[in-house]
Amino acid sequence: MAGKTSLSPESLIALGTDVLARLILEEAEGNPAFRKRVKAALAGTKGPAAVSDINDLDGLDPHDAYRLALRQSHGRKTSFWAQVAAQGAG
Repeated sequence: MAGKTSLSPESLIALGTDVLARLILEEAEGNPAFRKRVKAALAGTKGPAAVSDINDLDGLDPHDAYRLALRQSHGRKTSFWAQVAAQGAG
């Protein structure tokens, strides 16, 4: 009976790039946190600006859509929105 295979850089290298790529893609498909880490790692190879361009926020609406929905549901709060506009955020 063969012993347990350890998870090490050497054992992963032995799998080959095609198998590793397939495993990574399969895991990223079902695991949003892992997918985000892979995207960050890939962007990191292109530099810090590429990392900051990652906009996968785990299903959150883009900020403009969020702000529009907020205004629609709380539009009557005029003094609040006046303060937001005065700060240049609205």
